Amino acid sequence: MGAGIADMALCEELHSHFNEPELVELGSFVALTSGRQRRIKTLGIGHQDVLGDTDVGLVSARPDESLDEWNCP
Repeated sequence: MGAGIADMALCEELHSHFNEPELVELGSFVALTSGRQRRIKTLGIGHQDVLGDTDVGLVSARPDESLDEWNCP
């Protein structure tokens, strides 16, 4: 099965774990999360970027600036 393809095998597997209302809720959550991620990428929001006047970023703490993998603008 390729990415983005839902076939009968997938439907049967999902129905073996979830009932119909749970599948609707799961699908809604996935669609909402996917849409939010697309919007975040479109706006160019990255880790440690903050929204509004908050001090909350997408990761909880910034490591030591001397670490090469974290030397971000």
